Amino acid sequence: EKNLPTVYRVHAPPDEQKLERFARLTEALGIEFEVEDAQDPKKVSELLKGFADHPQANVLRMLLLRSLKQATYDVVNIGHFGLASKAYLHFTSPIRRYPDLLVHRGTHAVVLGKRRPPSEQEMLAEAAKRSSENERRAMDIEREVVDIYRCVFMRDRIGERYEGTVTGLVGTGAYVMLDDPFV
Repeated sequence: EKNLPTVYRVHAPPDEQKLERFARLTEALGIEFEVEDAQDPKKVSELLKGFADHPQANVLRMLLLRSLKQATYDVVNIGHFGLASKAYLHFTSPIRRYPDLLVHRGTHAVVLGKRRPPSEQEMLAEAAKRSSENERRAMDIEREVVDIYRCVFMRDRIGERYEGTVTGLVGTGAYVMLDDPFV
């Protein structure tokens, strides 16, 4: 309400091209899906629930979620699509994330009636950008570590047969999610 500079957690609406690809997949599987519906977060939530009984529910959920954009930090409030919120920011423990700390500091300054320097918006914008980059880098590292653990777990099982689901195709091969063990 006071239009003070802060760091928002923003989530843009889905990418239309990715949704079109997803629509072609659902059509091939005989599932009703309208790209326009995916512009409404509540309808996306209903669609995800609607997959529950489909034999390929896990893959469908994963592919739909991949068609959504990633949430980031920004000083420009564009809302949060996934939460269907017009304004969202993190306000948890300031130990958890740097953007939370920035929000706490800003709130503290307002409560104490401190004047905010004009350069604060630039500092917040840079902090938001770097926080988003670092978050993405941490997620990539986490995925790599999980991949290493999967390899270590399965190294003694080379040559064995398992049932699974193809979750992705790339030029170099396929991604398969095993049913048991869940790898």
